[in-house]
Amino acid sequence: MRVPDGRHSHHHLNGAQRHPASELFFYPPMQSRNLFKSDHDSLERAIMKRFLNNKGFTLIELLVVIAIIGILASIAISQYNAYKDTSLNATALSDLRNGVTAQEAYYVDNNTYVSCATATDCETILPEFRPSKDETATPVVTPFTFAAGAETFTGTAQHRSGSIEYQYDSSGGVFTEN
Repeated sequence: MRVPDGRHSHHHLNGAQRHPASELFFYPPMQSRNLFKSDHDSLERAIMKRFLNNKGFTLIELLVVIAIIGILASIAISQYNAYKDTSLNATALSDLRNGVTAQEAYYVDNNTYVSCATATDCETILPEFRPSKDETATPVVTPFTFAAGAETFTGTAQHRSGSIEYQYDSSGGVFTEN
């Protein structure tokens, strides 16, 4: 601004000089604040408002959760059944291997193999053989048989709930499955 004597006038605010253009655009001083904190606070308030206003879950939310649980349960049950079947079959093979070992031990002592029609019979005849049993002390591997000849024998075993029947032939020393 020009004063009557032709000089420029300087307006003073608290003793500081102000530029004439600053009179056109006056900006208040910036307050120091944390922008993230205010955004976080407003987000937190919005979330809390949603939870305080709602009394439960929507039907869609419940159906989605039930569907996810159903899918996970079906996967878990099928895997459990597969592991259980593998375990039962392994029990039958283990009992047959133990029976073969008991037959060989019996042959060393008596120079002959023995025949037996069940796991209980084999346990009685072959002192080294201990079949797998359930909680009622009943052998779980049925059928379990040994058919003996003078110099060879064959054995068969299958868990009563298993899916594989194992066979052994001492002439070849090979276990096979049916």
